Formats: sequence, structure tokens, C-alpha cells
Amino acid sequence: MFANCCKATDLNEVDVPDINEPQQQFKMCFDGCGVTNGTMGVLFAQGLGNQCDEVVSKVDDIISKDKRVTLNCLGLSRGGIACLILSRKLHKHRNVDVNLLLFDPVPGNSITGGYFDLFHQTTAVQNIDLTRSTNLKNVFALYPYEPLDDLAFHAPLLPDYPKSTNVEVDVILGCHQGALYRPGRLDTTISFWLIKETMEKWGAIFGPRIENLAAKKSQESVLHSMNEEMDNKIKSFRCTHTKHGLKIVRREEAKYLNKYHERLCLQFGQTDRIESKHEFTYLLDITD
Repeated sequence: MFANCCKATDLNEVDVPDINEPQQQFKMCFDGCGVTNGTMGVLFAQGLGNQCDEVVSKVDDIISKDKRVTLNCLGLSRGGIACLILSRKLHKHRNVDVNLLLFDPVPGNSITGGYFDLFHQTTAVQNIDLTRSTNLKNVFALYPYEPLDDLAFHAPLLPDYPKSTNVEVDVILGCHQGALYRPGRLDTTISFWLIKETMEKWGAIFGPRIENLAAKKSQESVLHSMNEEMDNKIKSFRCTHTKHGLKIVRREEAKYLNKYHERLCLQFGQTDRIESKHEFTYLLDITD
């Protein structure tokens, strides 16, 4: 949906045209590797490397025209992993600034398997360290808090980034794809607003269709619903692929639901929570 609404020249099946405008916009969009590569894509993320190579080729074409590129990447699940792979492939490109919006990047490996992957064969281990990608300027990562069964292999990846990268991570309501594909629900609405805001901040231009979607539920009404969600006493945790023993948790009590909730409270003048006496700041959080 975001790709379709983005106002830019689609480069998926055409060559890079002559660039006459200083801020010319291009876009590329890919089906999930489970669609393009079937079972091997679902189980082993096969196909992501080829998709990333297509993007690198277009980026190289633009750079060859004596231009600098800002590359904004949005990816869900294995698509989030594709963003990480792409960042690694471009780490030596000095005329490229990379921004990543990762929505629950899931490599599809078991956590236990990662501990014994001494030869870096799993998708998780290959992409857990991005510290060499020094042209990675911004990362905004969203992780739904609801866990799936261990057999689903849906533990998300929390990579290490360069110290120079501006990294923002937030935990949101919902469960993996469910946090995007249920229009009208609070979890999907939160996801929509965060993706739209971030991509626009990085320079993406969306057409009127996305504005119509945004108008269906205002941020003020989202804030009201998030305030109500604070009354639900749910406790859970979700394991992750990480070097630091981190997990995604939902606590029973805290000052705010998450970082986005805190921002909306300040935006709409609901500052009564600032002096709240709670042990924790966020109900939805990442902790060790």
C-alpha cells in the first residue's frame, strides 16, 4: 500500500532515466520471498539477496550520473531482513545515505540454532551486526509485543548498529503481520501512523489516497484508545535474536503504553502522567 501510494518513478522494470531535478524521487517494490521463492523463501529467506542486488544496481546507475542517493527502505518480516541485507551490501558506497524502517524483522531461524552457528550460515547471525554500515543514517524499528508459538520461528532480530546511526526502537500492540493488516483496529492504526510519519520525515512523498486513509482515524482518537489500553493488565514476553539477552515485554503497569504514547500525550497536552509514580516508563518495552 505504501509503495503504491508513494509518488515516484517506479524503477522495478525500467532503466534509471536522465535526472533533471535535484530531488527526483524513485521507488522499487518487491513481493515477499515466500511469494517469489515458495517454501525456500519462507524457511530460509531465499530470494532476498537477488532482490537487494536489483536495488544496488539501480543505486549504482544513479551514482554514475554524478548524483548522491538517499535510500529509504521499508520492510515487514523477511522484508525487514532484506533491508538489513541491503544495508550490508551498500556499506562501502560513500555516495549513499541509508535509512531503514524495520517492521518486526524476522529471520526465520530458531534462537537455539543461532547459538551454534559458528560459520555464519543462518540469516539471523549474518545480519545481527551492522556496525560496518557507517552510511546507515537512521533506523526506526517497530516490534509488536505479542509472541507466537516457538515452532513458528518468529523471534525478531535486534541487530547492532554503528554508533553514528540514529536508532529509535518502539514496541507496539499486535502480533507480527496482524499489526498491519486489520484496518480499524488500534494496533494497525498505530502502525500506519508511525510508518507514514517516519517515511515522510525521511523525504517520501505520498499521494492523496494515503491522506484519505490517514483521515479515517485521527491521532487524537488513537491517543484516547491508547489511554484505555493502559487498563488492560496483561503480562507477557517475547524472545529475540540479539547479542545482548534482550526480550520484548508487556508489563502490567507503567507510565505510558510505549514511546509513541508518550509523544502523543505531550503533543495533546496530557501531561498528568509526567508526575506518575510508576517503577517503569513503558508498558511495552525491550529489556534484558
